[in-house]
Amino acid sequence: MDARFESPSRRRFPFPSRRRGAVARRFRTRLVAEPLEPRQLMHAGPHGGGGMLFDEHAAVMRLVDFAAIHQDDDASYYVARDASPATPNVWSDVSNWVVRTFDAATQTFVDAPATHLPTTGDDVEIPQGLSFVYDISPAAFNVPVLPGAVPATTSVKNNLRLHTVAVEGALSFATNTDVLMVFETMVVAPTGSLSIQVDAAHSARMIIAAPDWRQFSLAAPFDTELDPLQFARGIVSHGTVDIQGEEVTPFVTLPQLTRKDANIAATKAKPGVAADPGAFRFTVPAGTPTTGWTVGDRIVVAGTEASRLNAATGASSDEEAVITAIAVGADGSR
Repeated sequence: MDARFESPSRRRFPFPSRRRGAVARRFRTRLVAEPLEPRQLMHAGPHGGGGMLFDEHAAVMRLVDFAAIHQDDDASYYVARDASPATPNVWSDVSNWVVRTFDAATQTFVDAPATHLPTTGDDVEIPQGLSFVYDISPAAFNVPVLPGAVPATTSVKNNLRLHTVAVEGALSFATNTDVLMVFETMVVAPTGSLSIQVDAAHSARMIIAAPDWRQFSLAAPFDTELDPLQFARGIVSHGTVDIQGEEVTPFVTLPQLTRKDANIAATKAKPGVAADPGAFRFTVPAGTPTTGWTVGDRIVVAGTEASRLNAATGASSDEEAVITAIAVGADGSR
């Protein structure tokens, strides 16, 4: 397969490079069945007012208790609303958002119409009783703004990297377009639901990543004051989640790749010709499934060193690429 690196967004997303060593060692270990004690998992119902399950449930819900988290002067978060019953409740319509800001003088929150969509680092709430549709495309687009606001061009992976999404109502992904959502944590409350139904012609992608890598530290990846039990960074559901789509092989393990041995050289920009970040060629051994992999798919090439970060940006050494060609060898390798 040939895969071309994306630029300038490469080395942005935290995928499983940190676990590679552990996985390799696990495959070399003989597995033995071990009886475990019975355990009860977290669920949406009440936990009797005490005990570990109650503490875990409370810890998860504290992640989206924005009224408590944002009790600082001028601290704010976004709340979705039904601005007009005559129009769909879609994420991309800025009129469907209000900014809820804490007023230290009155010790209350004040709502005001949003002037732009929720952006990088923002907390977002889909309130109970509201059905809302996420419809933001991966491509760059003009920022939807209210009259009088300054328009600008943005993209999800560069400017709309959310901090926490609280789903207390019903959140679904648009089915007639490609969509991309980047967030650090999503909590589906007991009253909430998340629905993603993908057809063969479109894709829905969710990337779980820190909003700003420059503020991320591998030494202290969790805010233990807000999240002492470390439930953040992912999707936690106490409600209903229905995700349907194409079956795909989630990852493959490859021999170590080097740009030197498998490069399609990068080129610099010239008058009338854009720069090309280059590509690399890799081989998936025969017999290794790659169900659903096709030209145009995005893949992440995991970095080889968990602690290797860009000092200026805090970005990891993982790289995002796009498959540009697939050839099948005589031995069945690809």
